Amino acid sequence: MLCYANKGFSFASTNKDTSAYSNPDGDPRSDWNNDNLVKAHNFKQRPEAFYSIYNPDTGAYYPCDLGNAWLKFPTP
Repeated sequence: MLCYANKGFSFASTNKDTSAYSNPDGDPRSDWNNDNLVKAHNFKQRPEAFYSIYNPDTGAYYPCDLGNAWLKFPTP
């Protein structure tokens, strides 16, 4: 990633609360959190958030529920 900024620029961010994360199944990828991944909008209200999620390991697609849209998490 390449970023440019004016002199004195800094990213405004907050630390993520990871207290709910754990690794009960010993996943080698680290701690995780079982959380709801949808929000209270449907595909007509938020068409940009209605898409299938693809698992490249299995080739399976997981469609979003028609009554919900996927929750978009900020990238760390």
